This record gives sequence, structure tokens and C-alpha cells, in this order.
Amino acid sequence: MTMLANEAAVHVATNHSDGWDRPGWWPIFPLLWFVVIGTIVFFAVRRRSSPRGAGMAVLGERYARGEIDEAEFQQRRDVLRKK
Repeated sequence: MTMLANEAAVHVATNHSDGWDRPGWWPIFPLLWFVVIGTIVFFAVRRRSSPRGAGMAVLGERYARGEIDEAEFQQRRDVLRKK
């Protein structure tokens, strides 16, 4: 029995793993996900509120109301896409 207790003591002394060991850099992964998700949200909001998007919306509305013809719509659309 003492041999079994001695082996258990050696195991505990040499192997400190209780199943919850993490490397010291484990917070990097959650922070990385926050950065990735934050970047996606930032560019999505920025794109939605861009002047080019607003210009395309107005241009589409004018075309739908019949204020401009198809040729003018395409010409102005091409100009907006270049900016």
C-alpha cells in the first residue's frame, strides 16, 4: 500500500495537470475573434453609410420615376462607381 501511495505522490508532484491547464497566451484567441467581428461590423456600417451608396440610391429612384433614361442612368452609374 505504501508503494501505491508513493507512486501517487510522485505522479502528483511531477504531473500537475488537473485538466484545466491552459497556455499563458489563451486570451489571444477571444481577442482575435473580437477584432475580426469588429472589423466586419465596421466595414459593413461604413459601406452602408457611404456617399456612393446614397448616390446610387438617389440615381435608382430617379430612374424608377422616369426622370432619367437608361443611357443617362448607366452613364451616371459608371461615374459613381469610379469614385
